[in-house]
Amino acid sequence: MKRGLLAVWVCLQPTLAVAATDNSALECGSTTATYFPRGDHWPGVPPVDTNPVIYSQQQDGAPGIGNYESFNAVQAAFATWTNVQCSGQFANVYIVDGIEGQIPDYPTRDRGDVWVCPDGTDCSSANCDVDTCGLTAVENIVYFVISGWDAIADAGTVALTTNLYIPDTGYIVTADMEFNAVNYQWRANGSGCPSGQSTCFDVETVALHEAGHFLGFNHVMCTDAVMFPQGSGTVVNHALTTHEITAICTIYPPRPTGFTGSRYTGEQCTQTSECPASHVCIKIYGSAADDPWGWCAKTCATTSNCDTGFICVQQDGGTQKFCRPGPNDTGGAVGADPGTGSSLDLCQKCTAGSQCASGVCINSGGTTDGICTQTCVGGTLPDSTTEGSGCPAGLTCVGTDQGWSVCWPDDPVACAAQYSRAKLNDSCYYEGDPSSNADDWFKSCGPELVCFVFKERCGGREGACVTYCNATDKPCPTESGLTCCYGVDVNGGCLGPSADRVHGGCFDLRRPGESCVTAEQSICGDGSGCFNFGDLSTSKCYHMCQAGDSACNTDVETCVTWSDDCQNQFPLCCDTEDYEANGNTTCKPTDLIQYYDVGVACTESAECDSGLCQTYDNAKACSRSCNAVTGGGCPGNIDVNADGLNDGGFRCLLIANEGRCWPIDGPVAPPANTAIDDGGGCCNATRLRPGDVLLAALLWLPMAVARWRRRR
Repeated sequence: MKRGLLAVWVCLQPTLAVAATDNSALECGSTTATYFPRGDHWPGVPPVDTNPVIYSQQQDGAPGIGNYESFNAVQAAFATWTNVQCSGQFANVYIVDGIEGQIPDYPTRDRGDVWVCPDGTDCSSANCDVDTCGLTAVENIVYFVISGWDAIADAGTVALTTNLYIPDTGYIVTADMEFNAVNYQWRANGSGCPSGQSTCFDVETVALHEAGHFLGFNHVMCTDAVMFPQGSGTVVNHALTTHEITAICTIYPPRPTGFTGSRYTGEQCTQTSECPASHVCIKIYGSAADDPWGWCAKTCATTSNCDTGFICVQQDGGTQKFCRPGPNDTGGAVGADPGTGSSLDLCQKCTAGSQCASGVCINSGGTTDGICTQTCVGGTLPDSTTEGSGCPAGLTCVGTDQGWSVCWPDDPVACAAQYSRAKLNDSCYYEGDPSSNADDWFKSCGPELVCFVFKERCGGREGACVTYCNATDKPCPTESGLTCCYGVDVNGGCLGPSADRVHGGCFDLRRPGESCVTAEQSICGDGSGCFNFGDLSTSKCYHMCQAGDSACNTDVETCVTWSDDCQNQFPLCCDTEDYEANGNTTCKPTDLIQYYDVGVACTESAECDSGLCQTYDNAKACSRSCNAVTGGGCPGNIDVNADGLNDGGFRCLLIANEGRCWPIDGPVAPPANTAIDDGGGCCNATRLRPGDVLLAALLWLPMAVARWRRRR
């Protein structure tokens, strides 16, 4: 049987990776497929073979391509997806060209949707407030843009697929696929521009990638995957990989043989009684009983109750929790927030969609600076009296000049502060009860990070953002030089995983004499602890000892007991000469550090703490791996060579198909005395002094990370 196909919201760029919607880190596994369900999908109407999702192609096709070759190429790309066999059955989604086999007849180069005023007249600012307009008719259009591409996306975007969906439930209302024929040329089946040119793209290759977005999948950093975010005009690929085949079969599972119910998981519904047991017909909160914009979703308490490829989220405005497509056991960590469906960097400043987690950057008109937002459905939905929207609190669904709607903040500054997320090594705060089973941990960190909670010795509870890891599918990044710690022992040492410690953070375990100021460097190696004597920025790792034991080098060190403000005592190995010269009031470790931190100029990998001296743009600097899509894995703007100045921060570059942290301002000169003190951040250090004269404690003991969730 022949199957057709459709499209979604993200672009294929020739050189620049586009941020994924929920910004989770996904890595390519050696034994498992990697895919990234964004959260929106097409609920099927059974039987799907006779009730397909229909798209139309604009009648003029691609410029310079004759004999309808571009139309056939798009059809072939969609068919490749929907012809996938899932254990002998087709996936439960069917997408076809509306007039398959005939001449496409959609007349104009636009997205085909119709918005009207409440009184039924055409929607325009001259007739009524565009924010009150309802969506009365939708069409899924594929077309080539021959002018005005700068009003749609930047010149580096080869194609864009826009899904307009209900943010609360993920129900896709309409989608359109636009090809950039302003900045690029096109070819199909030997017709059009000549192959081999970097700006001449194969229609079917690009349509195959865009169709994945149409179906609800984001980019993944797997170079063999169709959904890899980079492409070239010289590339030709008309086949799916294990990644995409697994994705469509998991997110659109076939109806089981012999299933006789009215509706199956993922299918359209109007009421819960139509759905299988343990399912709910999920709609916008407050929808009418006969409203058609619902789909059968499995109910849940936490993500562990959901199947592979789905996460547990809560209905916006209501209390119902349901399983929605999300990156659960899909080759990466569960990084999506079980919340309202908002993008992770909502309201942050941007100049291009590639900077936003949602892919949507909108300005208020007349400026080049914008803010990251997300799509929404304003007014009423087609064939429904239910309002669309689904925007988070503090944002309103408003119309744009392009004819679709986005969530716009009532107060952009307040919104940016509310949704701002901390970066690597920044402080974060956790307000929840660690003994609770509530799925509300770790609300404030950015992509790939977890708020690793620390307990202050004298009360209070805070934490710092470090790279997330676990013992199953999310190790610390390769070539990072980091160790996954799931907590610390009484001396601040790294603890491994256990039944009650299943989530952890990546730490650069430090040696005696090395700085332990930043969060990811706050844990010292076995037998050592992180301490300072009045100045947090000078915190270093010390050998810990007992009087007379062998931990100290008795030729140059003395074991001295120090106290903190909470009357805890810590015997440390102090440099004997320094200790005696300062009247037995100071302590410094004898050992000097031997390795450079990330960003410091190097000549060979043996000099770097990470074990990687990276060459780039005729320069060398200590580096480590990172995620080129999300930017996760690199430090913020810190002092990497102890000269008292922050060194500009890092960006994640794709170098030889591998993400690598590279200093924005170029490699930093090595420290003059090789004693690096990284400024800023939070540390696992105790402030000490001799005897009973106590200073404020700064010892943070990481609590067991039992639950993890991201905030939107």
